[in-house]
Formats: sequence, structure tokens, C-alpha cells
Amino acid sequence: MVAGAVLGLTSSGQASTAVQARQSAVISMSAVFNDPTSNDWAKKYAVSNEFDTLVSNAAPGSTIKLSMYDITLEREAHLLVDAAKDPTRRVHVQVVTDGTSVIFPASKGHASRSNHAYDLLKQGLGTDTRKASWLVTCPYEIHGSGTHKTLTTHACIGDRRKRAINHTKFAVFSRTGGKSNVTYVTSGNLTLGSGPYAWNNAVTLTGDVTTYNAYAGFHSDLAHKRKVPRNDYFSYRRPLAGSLGRAYFFPEAGHDPKGDIDPRTDVVAGFLNKVACTGNHTTGTPGSHHTIVRAAVAWWSRPDIARKLWALDNAGCDVEVVMTRDAYDAKVLGIMTRASGARHGGVKVHYFPNLNHDYVHSKYLLVEGYYNGKPDAKVVWTGSHNFSGTALRTFDETTLQLFGGGRLYAPFAANFKTVAAAAPCIRQMSKTRCFNSRETARMVTNPQDDNSAVILEQD
Repeated sequence: MVAGAVLGLTSSGQASTAVQARQSAVISMSAVFNDPTSNDWAKKYAVSNEFDTLVSNAAPGSTIKLSMYDITLEREAHLLVDAAKDPTRRVHVQVVTDGTSVIFPASKGHASRSNHAYDLLKQGLGTDTRKASWLVTCPYEIHGSGTHKTLTTHACIGDRRKRAINHTKFAVFSRTGGKSNVTYVTSGNLTLGSGPYAWNNAVTLTGDVTTYNAYAGFHSDLAHKRKVPRNDYFSYRRPLAGSLGRAYFFPEAGHDPKGDIDPRTDVVAGFLNKVACTGNHTTGTPGSHHTIVRAAVAWWSRPDIARKLWALDNAGCDVEVVMTRDAYDAKVLGIMTRASGARHGGVKVHYFPNLNHDYVHSKYLLVEGYYNGKPDAKVVWTGSHNFSGTALRTFDETTLQLFGGGRLYAPFAANFKTVAAAAPCIRQMSKTRCFNSRETARMVTNPQDDNSAVILEQD
């Protein structure tokens, strides 16, 4: 958590330049969540404000390494450039972004236009990686001209022969707020529609050198567009346990049957295979102490994960999910809510019926109970990794397993309850019920706000 000044915001959500001065803050290990439904700007922008304060308090001569799928917020672009250009600071600011950030492409009747945030970064940092500060953009092609430009993007590491993206959202700070080796991992982009206007989270870890170095190394590979055998970056940079967490990086190679995923090479399925539903003493469900499994994930298309969650619920685990209806494969929803053979009520799926300004954009998995041979565990995984096939096999991605038990698990568990309660629909045992008219709210389709309308299925 960062304790310091909150930037003043204009009605458009941008910071007023008069209050962008650097101020002292104390950095500590934390989990932060925004509330897109709030009229309180500090709550709505909680995730990006955490990042802003980390940037604003980066020590003179220190290094910031940021990898971010989409950047359209000019506030953050100004903060990064100011950190590099301020003669009293001279922070080394090194940014990798996806080609998605380059322009606002033409879509749904909207003309293409430039992205001022990207232009600010490119002009302010330059593109020469031999210098202290720079901007690297993953491969892309622009098609068309004038106001009719469209984009084709490719991952920095993932197979360039495919249409793909660098979907990561993380930063490492060599020193900020009086702490060294600080790692920031989030589900939110630096945009409006997939940032403060959606449910997101961020974690900040301090002093974990192993995790810091893992993300710094990943950032270097992204910047240098490293290619690895069999497109298997997961095996190239194996996860190592740090003092506070363990980072996993993608793509992961696998030979999948048509329309499915091979669970033997699906790391999330591997996590779930380590879950048992009984044997706890103090955690889990009240009284029975059965293991609790929760997942708040925007994009779903992996049937193997859905089958495993249904099987865990059927074995006695308490399983609930939050998702966004526009984002899931109908097959996945059908598997998780199948009534036939369900002995314990089936998985309860809370969902947002469309991509409103308050849809779930987080990507976290929680286990409270028996895990990896030990009872009464509390485990969190969070990051950019959705439960989609492309997140596993094609895109540049990361998920971070958090250690520390209840200290970080508790705020995630509380956030899950908040987001689940905000979801207007529930599906369980093949039956659906909705509670309000939230599904008629305005969808994010205005490219004047951000690029999320263009390829939200990859967001």
C-alpha cells in the first residue's frame, strides 16, 4: 500500500498538472482493488493511483521497467516521462507496450485517430534501447490510411506468425518509497474501459529479490523480442519461489485436442489438481471446513478448467466464480453449471451480462483449505492471465502466486464477495436469475475513451 498524496482529477479522469508534484510515500506489501461503481475518484482509480504513487516516488537514478498491454491514459504517460526528464531525478524509465497502444484503430463506425498517451511516451522516452530510458513496441502492422487505419498486432515473445498480443501488466521499481526491489502486478490496463471503469486489482511486493529479478528478466526478454524453442516460454523461464511469491510466465506449449486444452500442460489445471476438499482443521467452510475455491476472471474458454472446478464442487469443495458473459465460451459455462450428477449444488457462477463500465476485469484464483498436501492453506494467484486458450498458448502473459497466507488472501476474499454481489446475474444447476437492469448499462464502445472496444476479447 502506498500512503501519500492522491492526484487531483479533472471531470474526465485525468490528473490536473498543478498537483502532479512528487510527494513522499511509504511503500509496503499490499493488495489494492478499485470500485468502478463508486463516485469517489480515489476508489474508482485506486489501482492506477497505486501505480502513479510508485512512479512519483521512484528514487533519483533508479530504474522503472513497465510492461503494459494498452496505455491510453495521458496522466500516466506524463508521470513516466517526467520521472525520466526531471533533472533532479533522471529515473531510467523503460516501457514495453503492445501494438494495440499505437493508434485508436477504426471500428464500429468510429474513425481511427492517434493515441496521445503513446505519442507522449515515444517522444519523451525515445526508442533507443541503448539509452537509459526508452519505449519498445511489440510488432504490429497498420493497414489503410487517413481515418480508416486498422491494426494487426503480434506478441513480443509469443509466435509472431499468429495474431497475438503482449497482454502483460506489471512493473518493477529498483527503488521507490524508501524500498528496494519493488514488484507491481495488476489486472488493469492504463486505459479507462479496462482500468478504472472495470473491477480490477493490483499487488505490490517489496524486498522479494527473486520475484523482482524474474519480472525484470521477463521485461528484458519482452523488450528484446526473445524467441524460444516450441514457443514454450513457460519452460524457458521456469517459476522460482521468492520470499513473497512465485511468478509464472507464458506462453506455455502444449498439444491440444480440437476445441479443448490438454490439462497436462495447463498450469492453472495443475494448480487445481493440488486441491483437496477435506482434511482442514481451521479454514474453509464454517463447521465442515471444506476447501473454498473462488475465481474472478474476465475471459474463459478452457474446458479443462471448467471440468476441474465442477469436479471439485462435486467432491465437496465450495466453488464460486465471477465472469463476464460476453467473455466466456458457452461450453465453459455449461460445464460449470451442469445439473446432471451434481451432488452439492454445482458451481455458482456470478456474471456480468455484457461489457459495462463495471464488468469484472480481474484475473485471480483463490484457494482456502487443503492445497499441495497441506491443510488450512490460503493461496492467491493474480496477474494478466485469463482462463482462455490464447492466454495459455499464444499471448505474452504472467500470473503471480502470492505467499503470506491470510495477509494477502483476506483482502482478495473480501473483494470477491464485493464483486460477486455487484454481478447482476447468477447461474447454477443450469438455471439463471438476474436481479437488476445493470445489463442495459452503456457498453464501452467509444474509442475516444480507450482501445478496449476494439479487441476486448483479448483484454
